[in-house]
Amino acid sequence: AAYTAYWHSCAPQVPATSPGSGGGGGALPLSTVDDLLYEVAKVYLTVGRPLVALELYDRLLASERYAPLVHLKRGECLRALRRDAEAASAYSSALAVDACSQEALVAACCLSLRRRKPREVLSLLELHAGPRQHRGDAGDT
Repeated sequence: AAYTAYWHSCAPQVPATSPGSGGGGGALPLSTVDDLLYEVAKVYLTVGRPLVALELYDRLLASERYAPLVHLKRGECLRALRRDAEAASAYSSALAVDACSQEALVAACCLSLRRRKPREVLSLLELHAGPRQHRGDAGDT
């Protein structure tokens, strides 16, 4: 909570680029506050702080730039917090934003298997992977 309050107070003053981002290597440019929030959230998720990461990803839900990724990352946080029903909803939102996201599809299927819902996996695959023609099927001439 204190961390979130800190970010709320300083986020508008974030510089347009990070130190050392001018030529010759150094850090990557961070062009917006959203970029910074996304990168910090990734770090928190990586180091095992999914609740803090979730708070930051929640702030990015309205971001046009990060909308497809944020739902997926929120699902990862919620899964780490063992909030599986909410994680499933986040993965569904990720697939609603980008129906072709293989990463979101795999995450949703893995979660459904973990929840012992194989029919849900089949439904997800049928809906998002669709029927595929294989070589030698009718229509290949």
